[in-house]
Amino acid sequence: GALLGAGASLIGIGSDIAGSIRLPAAINGVFGHKPTPKMISTKGHFPIGQDEKYSEFMVIGPLVRYAVDFKLIMNIMCGSRISSDLELIHPVDISKLNVYYVEGLNLRYCLPRVAKEIVCAIKKSVSHLKSCGATIHNCDFEELKDVTAVCGSALFSLKDIPNVFKGEHTPFIIELLKAALGKSKFTFNLMHFYVLQMIYKYVVPDYSIENSKLKAYMLDKLGDNGIMILPTFTDTTLRHNHTCLKNGYAYLILANALGLPATSIPCGFDKNGMPIGIQVIAAPFQDRLCFAVAEELERRFGGWIPPPEKG
Repeated sequence: GALLGAGASLIGIGSDIAGSIRLPAAINGVFGHKPTPKMISTKGHFPIGQDEKYSEFMVIGPLVRYAVDFKLIMNIMCGSRISSDLELIHPVDISKLNVYYVEGLNLRYCLPRVAKEIVCAIKKSVSHLKSCGATIHNCDFEELKDVTAVCGSALFSLKDIPNVFKGEHTPFIIELLKAALGKSKFTFNLMHFYVLQMIYKYVVPDYSIENSKLKAYMLDKLGDNGIMILPTFTDTTLRHNHTCLKNGYAYLILANALGLPATSIPCGFDKNGMPIGIQVIAAPFQDRLCFAVAEELERRFGGWIPPPEKG
């Protein structure tokens, strides 16, 4: 993401199990796409899980500076047979789209307030799509109030998630304390992941039925011509290794847990000169809707903006 944002590369390839394509894209002011699951081979990726549901969560996808490059890169990465299933060459009529949007999720559990600049970008995006003829729906999405627990439970219920601590001589709790002090060879974000894994395993109940209901609800809502606009994350920028201190992953993990394609789109800069990113989600195999909206909003906001030259 940083290389693209700095203008040092045209495209990038990432993996996304809970936003690892979309969040870097948003923070670096470029486009990042999490494809429909199983469209792009994950062979050779590390780590890899043995659970058959792992490939529905973890996907490989592109990051680009220009939205128009998405279809070309996806054709190459998917292969001709699979890319034809996505109908990437078929034009999308923005005026025929149903656009659902939320400025922030009303969750049962605590979630930080979305930055004002991100909310403003969502409103401007919706207004622009309305001017293009799209049908706008402002929904509170009450069904998403438990999305953190439901989607988190789906992720941490995966079997055989690789454990990097296996074989380590130092007890996990000691490594956790060392990580908090910056003295561990493992990052604090990694430690945080395994803490959450234990919490979901021993404390949080099984939400598999709720996950299936939520997916059915979203598929019915989106159909084959609907998109959902929401924040990529709650903030425009994060300090290094501070992602685990910001409880904004509900916006990212939603697409992974439900198997939906999602694209992070740059929408200018905040008052501190940091990139603003919003997210567009569609139904499975409707990646082209995400790309079409990304291209349209690129025309509205300018897309990737090159860093200023220093004299």
